[in-house]
Amino acid sequence: MLFRSAHKKFMLTAFAPSLLNLTLIASFAYSYVQSETSVWVLGLAVLLGGALQVLILIPTFLQLRIPYAWSVSHIWSEPVRRVLKAFLPSVLGLGIVQIMALINTNYASNLQEGAVTFISLADRLLELPLSLVAVSLGTAILPSLSEHWSRQDHEGFAGELQKNMRALLFLCVPASVGLYMVAPLAVSVLYERGRFSADHVIVVSSIVKIYSITLVAAAVTRVLSQAYYAKKNTVFPAVAAGLGLVLHLFLAPQLMITQGLNGLVISTAVAASLNGLLLFTVLIMSKGFLMDWSFISFLVRCSLASVPMYIVGWWVQQQWPVDHFMMKVVELILIVGLSGAVYFLGATLMKLPESESVLKVLRRKLRI
Repeated sequence: MLFRSAHKKFMLTAFAPSLLNLTLIASFAYSYVQSETSVWVLGLAVLLGGALQVLILIPTFLQLRIPYAWSVSHIWSEPVRRVLKAFLPSVLGLGIVQIMALINTNYASNLQEGAVTFISLADRLLELPLSLVAVSLGTAILPSLSEHWSRQDHEGFAGELQKNMRALLFLCVPASVGLYMVAPLAVSVLYERGRFSADHVIVVSSIVKIYSITLVAAAVTRVLSQAYYAKKNTVFPAVAAGLGLVLHLFLAPQLMITQGLNGLVISTAVAASLNGLLLFTVLIMSKGFLMDWSFISFLVRCSLASVPMYIVGWWVQQQWPVDHFMMKVVELILIVGLSGAVYFLGATLMKLPESESVLKVLRRKLRI
């Protein structure tokens, strides 16, 4: 995957992980037909999915014709030591994320019944826009940023990062507003069945609303981390994540006393926001990001374009309250489509260049 990304080939790299999900879905379908859930079937599905991810990439890797040679002397060579030196701090940073997840699980298990599940379900909704936009964009820009930095083209690095940050925010700002707006309806459509009651919808949607407020910060963190990696600085992202964890350890117990489960989620959101703020601030101070009036103007216009989008979505929900499942699905699709169109129209009227870029892509695809 890394070799393909370095050569700016992303499509198959992005598709490969879905093979694991497809094999898991197939195993669930098999278990359903057999009316029996087997641990062995699920375990084999994981192994098969992992193997397929590797096998599908081997032919395209060979097509790249990358020269390589196996030698014992290469095991501890200077390039390997440089990679390990950069790799270990990033592993520490990722480990801090997992530690925070374990801490949250421990905290939540001492709160109301189902708290761990509620957080997990809300997190799935947050991960959808993050995975679609932030993770994909971060993966795509890493080779370009690394190329600029290796050529000592600091101005090109800052400009490239700003261009991609604008694209990120152009999508994530309305996604944050929209997720807040449709949280109760989306949670109801996705989860409200069986033992998951209307009361549970209220709890999970309140968590989703808190997460949605920090969606932009979480997305920025994932993209800016790649910028630091392109600069071969894997230490500071780990330090920023560590400071966020320390704040969370101090803040969460205090907020849980008064806010309960929501307090735990708020503390997590504040820690994530601190992480993103530190990465952004230090990058600006080191002139790794071009912060100018055009970027500030873009942020203002992007936010203003999201206001009518929110009003339209809220108005639709107020005018057509529905209870039937299929009607909720139709209303959710209608709100997402209509709100997206209103945002895009507002962005076009405010002359955001990103909206014109989207139009050009659509015209090219539709050959208009």
